[in-house]
Amino acid sequence: MPSPTRRRQVLLAAGALLALTGCGPTHTVKLGVRDVQTDILLSGAKAPAVAPPPTTPGFPFVPTPIDAGSGGGDVVPLPPPPPLVLPKPSAACPAAGAYAQAAVVAPNRPPAKPAAKAYNVRTDGSYAITGSVKAAGRYGPGGTRTISAPADLPNGAGWTYTVTDEGGLATSYEVIPNQLGQDQTPVENPNQSVPTQAGIYITSFVYQRADKTKLSLTPNPPLMVAKLPFAAAAKWSSHAVDAATGTSITLNGQTGIGATYSPLKARVDACGTVLDAYWVQYTVDTTPIADQTANQEPPSEIRNASLAMQFVGSQVAFGTQYGGLPIEELYRLKGSDGGATVDITRHTIYSTQPVLVRSAAG
Repeated sequence: MPSPTRRRQVLLAAGALLALTGCGPTHTVKLGVRDVQTDILLSGAKAPAVAPPPTTPGFPFVPTPIDAGSGGGDVVPLPPPPPLVLPKPSAACPAAGAYAQAAVVAPNRPPAKPAAKAYNVRTDGSYAITGSVKAAGRYGPGGTRTISAPADLPNGAGWTYTVTDEGGLATSYEVIPNQLGQDQTPVENPNQSVPTQAGIYITSFVYQRADKTKLSLTPNPPLMVAKLPFAAAAKWSSHAVDAATGTSITLNGQTGIGATYSPLKARVDACGTVLDAYWVQYTVDTTPIADQTANQEPPSEIRNASLAMQFVGSQVAFGTQYGGLPIEELYRLKGSDGGATVDITRHTIYSTQPVLVRSAAG
């Protein structure tokens, strides 16, 4: 048993330790919230909704500059063709060699209707929507084009087909490969309720506006978007109205690009396979009315009481050996849509060769 002296020493040592502890430094703990992004959600919390990029508003060939402050932009100068900048190839989509050639030459008329099939496409470009609707960003890298309901017209006059994109927007085409009524005087006028002039026509399309409302339009007469047979410097004008919505469409087209209509042919790079096609461009028509040089036809445009869009400078490459499919499209769309201002460039290219129609396939 420890002696009284030893017990006093232990008690004194313990007291000294307590005294030292009481005089030690004070440690503080601060609580706060740090703004750190994580993928962790609390139980019961909902992830914030992410708005998908808007589907391209507009006409199947999508439009160019209209200046809302210039009185509607009925006459605008023809802009230079936008540069054809291809989407950057990925490992799964190699680029064709510089000297690669198309295996099948596109004839100047489509010989037969296209096959029903879905295709992947490459997409690039940008969109900027301001005003009552606000959105901006880039398109890409891909999408789809689904060819459906190919059908022959009566008496061998031609055929119809529908193209639907990845957003569900559908455009219906009618192809008249040869002038109808050859035993009579040909009627060189695309503005007829029933097309008889050789060409590729749009008979209906879905127009998605900047606020995502959709107009189902049936232009009357059908709208000629390419004149057949394809020939350099061929020009035409089409005017149509959708009676249900009061939407008017003016299309001034030419075969070939720019003032020299060159190039006439497109070299479409379908992920390493070169496809032959014919370029068509939509322009300002400089043909005077009643020989008065101060008056011009309206530019290529789509318009109603709350919509004023141009598609001057847009260009489409039609693959005749595939039934007349638009296999490359460079859209320029600019104008006013309700309370919004829209500015879009969108470039779309098929990623694979479509099915050859029977005559082109031999």
